[in-house]
Amino acid sequence: MKFSAISSDPYPVKVLCRVLRVSRSGYYAWRRRRESRRQGENRRLIEAIYRIHHAVKQRYGSPRIHRELLAQGYVCGVHRVARLMRQEGLLAKRTIRFRSLTKAGTRGWAAPNVLDRHFTVSKPNTVWATDISYIPTGEGHLYLAVVLDLFSRQVVGWAISPAPDGWLSVSGRP
Repeated sequence: MKFSAISSDPYPVKVLCRVLRVSRSGYYAWRRRRESRRQGENRRLIEAIYRIHHAVKQRYGSPRIHRELLAQGYVCGVHRVARLMRQEGLLAKRTIRFRSLTKAGTRGWAAPNVLDRHFTVSKPNTVWATDISYIPTGEGHLYLAVVLDLFSRQVVGWAISPAPDGWLSVSGRP
């Protein structure tokens, strides 16, 4: 590790070896040394892992990439693949599964349909409409409730909650 820092630095080798407390002969021997068999195998495995990782649109984790490598004829263990992926910073993209907001088999209270799809209103603050939507974030979903005045199409109020429950009452102002 120290030797690789010396090779990438613009300062003289003599000064860097003294600062890092390594011998110059050790540094030059390290530079001449050929890649070990294990390092070469790891390099080839990393290249194959990158190919597979991008071919599957970064959706596979180490167990599935390990199975793909075995199918392609590579000999390696799942822990080795996990270690190499961790070293290279390769992560599987997580999919967010659809979550229904209603419980199966239950009938909730339904508001009567008083508008009957007639959305033109002649006076302000006589008809309001609401909607709830979810916003996917890195930490899960956030639920957004919005109230609109159908006359002016302006937002009357809004609220955000981590769960689509009773706490999602309109409390905010735009």
